[in-house]
Amino acid sequence: MRIAIVTCAAYPALSPSDALYRAALERLGAVVEVVPWNGEPLATRAVLRRADAAVLRSPWDYPQQLPAFLQWLATCADIRLLNPPALVRWNADKRYLLDLARAGVPIPPLRVLPADAGAEDLRVALASLGTDLAVVKPVWGGSGRGVGLASPKTLDEALRHTRREAPECPLIVQAFAPEIVESGEISLTFVGGAFAHAVRKRPADGDFRVNTRYAPRAPERIVPSARVREGAEAVLRALPVDAPPLYARIDGLEGSEGFLCLEAEVIDPALFFPLAPESADHMARATFAAIRI
Repeated sequence: MRIAIVTCAAYPALSPSDALYRAALERLGAVVEVVPWNGEPLATRAVLRRADAAVLRSPWDYPQQLPAFLQWLATCADIRLLNPPALVRWNADKRYLLDLARAGVPIPPLRVLPADAGAEDLRVALASLGTDLAVVKPVWGGSGRGVGLASPKTLDEALRHTRREAPECPLIVQAFAPEIVESGEISLTFVGGAFAHAVRKRPADGDFRVNTRYAPRAPERIVPSARVREGAEAVLRALPVDAPPLYARIDGLEGSEGFLCLEAEVIDPALFFPLAPESADHMARATFAAIRI
């Protein structure tokens, strides 16, 4: 079995978490190659063509090169890509949250603004959400790039922050959920449609973002409550796929009325295998099973 793990030119090496996944694949007898999606085209193509499957793990620079990434996905039609290109395309634009909401998934209320939106547009969006505090983020983004907070007094500042890292990009304006500061964000990892493990991520003091670049507190493995797990499983069922993806990370909050979904990540989420090494073995076995279907 030959398996290609896909990274990116900006971060070509495997993360410590994905190194555990590679080791688990190799224990099962796989020959593993690591290749950036946007590396030298002929070399990348050669690796992908000789693999039985390619697994997207850390194409972390794709939001800054989205047209090129989508074009690359189109070239993968003759490759078994996990997760599949159609699901990846859907997930690459955060307006997928509207699809989840239409499917009945509880999410913080949001509005979408065009790339040329101004402070007055942002003010109207906050008013329509019925809030004085909202998260502003680009629809094409990752790792917390361009994510900030907007209040009636910080409209221009919030727009400048987002556009500095994501120019010419439509925006999502989403009601701020205080639970992320009070109790942290919960990330539930699913492998082959089955729950694998969960971690809690807490922001640094004075912040609300749990992305690594904002120096959050170290994540901790937890046993999620039944209603959190059931809520995340409902998000998984709402994904636009016929079969469960190889991997998915469902991020959300435990509120007074249950699980509130913040993200459903099926492209390049960190899976926290150092906190749950048995899940790396689970994903390696699921990879082999997906190839054999």
